[in-house]
Amino acid sequence: MGYRSRDPLKVNPWGAMFRALITAIRTLTLFPVPGKDTERFPLALYAFPLVGALLGGILVVLGLVFEALPWHPWVRGEAVFLALALVILTRGLHWDGLADWADSLGAGTNREKALAILKDPHTGAFGALALVFVALAWVELAAQLVTTRGLWWLAGVLVITRSLQVELICFYPYARQEGMAGPFIEGAGKGQRLSAVLLGLALTYPLFGPMAFAAYGLGFLTTHGFGLTQSKRLGGITGDLIGASNLLNELVLLGLGILYPPTYFVWRLW
Repeated sequence: MGYRSRDPLKVNPWGAMFRALITAIRTLTLFPVPGKDTERFPLALYAFPLVGALLGGILVVLGLVFEALPWHPWVRGEAVFLALALVILTRGLHWDGLADWADSLGAGTNREKALAILKDPHTGAFGALALVFVALAWVELAAQLVTTRGLWWLAGVLVITRSLQVELICFYPYARQEGMAGPFIEGAGKGQRLSAVLLGLALTYPLFGPMAFAAYGLGFLTTHGFGLTQSKRLGGITGDLIGASNLLNELVLLGLGILYPPTYFVWRLW
């Protein structure tokens, strides 16, 4: 009798989802959580919004600690502190993708050359400029949020942007044969997309109410605008493009929180 592989979700669903969470945390953060990785990497996509909530919760706590120190109020200092903390917590994962994507744009429309640049670990002039300008924009937007007491919105942004990573991964093909993002993309589909949105809304709607829907709508437009243009240019997405898209979404949603300061839905009802 031939061997037939068993679906881990059917054999032990709770154990499979716990291992998926471990893989998601190890992939998106620096935390070396103990335990085994999931056997099917697309299962980790279910947990991406939870990792966003973890990162957001840590940033909120760090922001409140910063505000309790003698130099408060120092809004730009707090914004720089939060940006640095997020880079450290994520090992600069998305920033590296942003730099590589910006460098690949300098290659023009040559697909092979652009993909080679995306794979190159070195950072060129375009990548360095992108890092500087996006970092400045992120800090300025975060500072404005801190000024308007919108620190909790930053946590919501991290949940939503990690959910939108799942949307990008599941909707578009992979542009190369190998790479870090490949195992997550192969086999990913509608189940992960739907669960990421529902879990993200379950985490953000109680705090922000209808604004959570508005943020998701705006994020979907940004995500698919980016995904369509890059798929046309490169034939699909890569891990670097996922990181670049994540940072662009963070800027867009931070800006939304400044234009329409969030009201904390549950607390207002109470």
